Parts: sequence; C-alpha cells; structure tokens
Amino acid sequence: MKAATMEDRKTEEELAALREAFREFGALTERLQSSHDELTRRVKELTEEQALILEGITDGVLATDSSGRLAVVNRAAAQILGLRAEELRGRGVSAALAGGVAPLARLLEETLSRPDKSIGTEAIVKTPDGRELVLSASTAPLRDQAGRVAGAVQCFRDLTTLKELERRLERKDRLEALGEMAAGVAHEIRNPLGGIRLYASLLERELADRPEARRTVGKVISGVDHLNRIVEDLLAFTKEIVPEPRAMDLREVVEQALELAAPKIDSSGARVLRRLPAGRVGVVADPGLLMRVFLNLIINAAEAMPEGGELTVSVRRPAAGETTVEVADTGPGIAPEKARKIFNPFFSDKPGGTGLGLAIAHRIVEAHGGEISFANRFSGGAIFTVTLPSGEGRG
Repeated sequence: MKAATMEDRKTEEELAALREAFREFGALTERLQSSHDELTRRVKELTEEQALILEGITDGVLATDSSGRLAVVNRAAAQILGLRAEELRGRGVSAALAGGVAPLARLLEETLSRPDKSIGTEAIVKTPDGRELVLSASTAPLRDQAGRVAGAVQCFRDLTTLKELERRLERKDRLEALGEMAAGVAHEIRNPLGGIRLYASLLERELADRPEARRTVGKVISGVDHLNRIVEDLLAFTKEIVPEPRAMDLREVVEQALELAAPKIDSSGARVLRRLPAGRVGVVADPGLLMRVFLNLIINAAEAMPEGGELTVSVRRPAAGETTVEVADTGPGIAPEKARKIFNPFFSDKPGGTGLGLAIAHRIVEAHGGEISFANRFSGGAIFTVTLPSGEGRG
C-alpha cells in the first residue's frame, strides 16, 4: 500500500512538471507570436515609410529585379518621363522604356550585365508628349545579403532647364563679345561710307548729261546705302537697349505694324487673318521698340510665303499679368539645323539679309522683361510668340 502511494505521488509530480512545461511552452509561444506580430508591424511600417520616402523624392527612381523587370517606379520618374507608373511595373525594361526613353533602359541593362561598376552619365530622352529632356542619370547594381546581384537601381534628374539657362548665359557672353567687336567695326566703316556717298552724289550731279554713267553712279550710291543700313543695324544691335515705357494699347501698335508691312504682304500674295480683341489691350512698354519687333516678325512671315498663304496675327492674355502677340505663317517652317541659330546675329537665309532683325527683336523683348520664342506648326509653317508682362489692367 505504501509503495503504491509513493508511485502515485511520483506520477502526480511528473504530471505537474509536464503541465508546467506546457504552460511555459504556451507562454513562450505567445511571446514568440507577439514578437512576430510586432516584427511584422515594424517591417510594414518601414516598408510604408520607404515607399513614402521614395514617393517624396523629386528625382526619378527606377529599380529592377535580377531578371530586368521594373519593380520600383516612383512618382517623380513617371512625371518626368510622362509615363504611368502602373503600366511600367512588372515589365522588362526594354519593353517598358522604349522609344525616346530607351537610353535609360540601356543604362539599366548595361548595369545588370556588368554589375562590377556603376554608371553616371547625361542622357537625352524624348517623352511621349514630345518633350526633349536632358537627364543626369546614375545607375548601380543592387545586391542581397549574400552579395549576389538582385537587380539594378537608377536615379535621374531633369537638367533641361539648367542646360537652357547655361546655353543662354553662354549666348549672352558670346553676343557681348561680338557686340563690342561689331561696334568698333561699324564706327570704322561709317565714316568712310559717308565720304564715299558724298562724293558719289556730287559725281551724280556732274553726270546729268550722261545718263548711262549716271546710272552706274546711282548703283554705287544704292550699294553704299545698303552698307549704311547694315552699319545702322550693327549699331542698333550693339548699343544698350533702354526702353522708355508708357501705358499703351498693344492692339494699336500691332495694327500699325501690319499697315507698314502692307506692301510686303501684298507683294507676297499672303492673306492676313487678324485675331485681335475688340477693346484696348493695355500694357506698359516702349511702343517704338515694340513696333520694330512686330514689323520684323510680320515681314519675315510674309517673306516665308512668296507664293501666298495665310499670315495670322493674334493678341491675347493667356494668364494674369501676361500678354502675348503671335505671328504665324503657312510657309515651310524652320529647319531643325537652323532652329538654334535663329536669334543669333548675322544668321540669315534670306538673300541680302543682315541676320540682325531677329537678334535685335530678341534684345528688345528681353529689355522689356519678356520672352520671344518660335515653333513649327503641326499644320505647316512657323509661329513666333512674344510674351510681355502686362503692367496694366485691361483697358
């Protein structure tokens, strides 16, 4: 009986120990589950935090997996490239980044094929909506904890505006140097030209009874006058342009420019379309200087259509504080190789042209705090746009 009691007691102790072990195991399991839940929550928070950081970055970020499929496309990348992020993710880079943005795909593919180096370069891309962008792109391999290549990441920044500003500054420096040289040359030429014209005029009078000889002298005088106009243009280009602004009606100045250009328009056979507001378009500017700008643009448009066409002149206010004047033609447009030189002095494809008209127009508009630009029209021809600060409410 006593032995049985001892046996029962031993069994109870073992059961108690087993129950305690199960209890501790259950507590440990609960702690493990709690730790797992906490870890899952933290990972989720970190992932969401990383996603928020990625979306907040103003640089474009693209990342691929090891097979070359896009896994990450942040908001800035989609906006810069004019693409939809959801249409890019999960696709191979060569298929997702095709056409004008293919240079970015090639950089990612090169990094995946040669993961021993990072790549940093400038790339010129063309977006689906027709914008040409200069991007600074850096691409590097992604590696897992074991050091194996897990993909590639690319960051890029839009440098287009910065490059345009650099180009303008370089152009300004070149023009200043050119202006100094041209001013010196113009003054050196002007004095002897005056003397040549004076003596040619005296000779013309002396040859009143010799018509043939007189006509020859007349050609000399015409040549001198042409040279003198070039010198005047040179001096106009090189001297500082200081507008004398006053409240004026821009519509009236445009109408006067059309009137002065009428002989040239008529000789080209062009038809004028006016898209002008009914009332006064008030701006604060120098009417004489702006007249020169509009007259030059209108004459150029007429000369671009020697066999006739439509010359459209528009005045409008696209935004508060801005007024634009557009001069459009239906001619051949401007060839791409000429586009970058169009406002450069001495660049002209017109016979007898000095190449100073648009250069002076550019300086006049800039002196008013405005901008002048051009584009080829989809329907054919070119359109020049002058944007001016209004400086005055609608009158």
